[in-house]
Amino acid sequence: MAFLAFARSNAPKWGRPHKFAQMDTLGAIEGHIADTAVKPHTNRYSCVPKLNPDEYLPARKQLKRAVTEHYHALEVLNNYRILNITGFRKSLKKFEKVTGDLVQDIYMKEKVDPCAFTSDDLVQVLLKEMEDLFTARFARGDRKHALVHLRAVPSHKTHHSSTFRAGLALGLGFSALIDGILRCSRQQTQSAIPSWETLLYIYGIFQVPTLFAVLVGSNIFIWNASRINYVFIFELDTRTLLDHREYLEIPCIAFATLCWAFWLSFARVGIPTIQPWTWPIIWLFFIVLLLVNPLPVMSRASRWWFLREVARLPLSGSSREGVGHLSLFFSPSPL
Repeated sequence: MAFLAFARSNAPKWGRPHKFAQMDTLGAIEGHIADTAVKPHTNRYSCVPKLNPDEYLPARKQLKRAVTEHYHALEVLNNYRILNITGFRKSLKKFEKVTGDLVQDIYMKEKVDPCAFTSDDLVQVLLKEMEDLFTARFARGDRKHALVHLRAVPSHKTHHSSTFRAGLALGLGFSALIDGILRCSRQQTQSAIPSWETLLYIYGIFQVPTLFAVLVGSNIFIWNASRINYVFIFELDTRTLLDHREYLEIPCIAFATLCWAFWLSFARVGIPTIQPWTWPIIWLFFIVLLLVNPLPVMSRASRWWFLREVARLPLSGSSREGVGHLSLFFSPSPL
């Protein structure tokens, strides 16, 4: 009771009373002291919530992907800075060539250099932080391995097999297309297939996007030859980027199989077991299986990137994030 009297006598005369002064019994004070005291055998980490080990690997994988994407975005920002500075210099160089006045150094020093986009100090600091973070957390201290993963330098490889397969598919496809057109124009074929006009219309619908995909490959070839940095313009991922010879392989296979389905329909192969209108349905299922094939063949990462971007098209107006990557396929060619 002496302790209780001491606590009440030392309570402040103003404001909120001491918590000991609010307690009526000595047992209440002793209980409070026992609750707040640190027990000698108590684990100091007992208050930390237990983590599910099954969730660790997926979370670590997501963090690794987020750091990589952030590093890639910083590289894109730095490339954009360099592109702007290069554009100013080339424009001033042409101005000097036309007018004969040497104004490039003066204009760059007075007008361009003071601008914020010309300095890369902050970007370099952020890149260095991401490299250090990735090295420490995801590369076990191996900085060389971390830089190889983050910078993703495209490897130089030959494309003889891709070029051969694409050329072979185009040759086989054109031969079947020509023979199929000749068979379609015959009166005997038209009388044997009453709905031949509808069937021809269906093949025309399938042929338009297929030829469009092939022509995109020719665009990529011309952009490479003209040294147009379409990778930077369309913000493509260098880790899944395809050369124009690699890209043309799948569209050429789709074109060849569609031409052969066209030939099989008007050649009436499989009659009466298989009707002519069955072949375009078989071709459509074949293309879907080719794109969603989970096996690591025929550029699986690039195929899945394309499917993800196509799946985002219906939701493009519901979020602030755009689908600028697909402008490579769904916008008029800059050529």
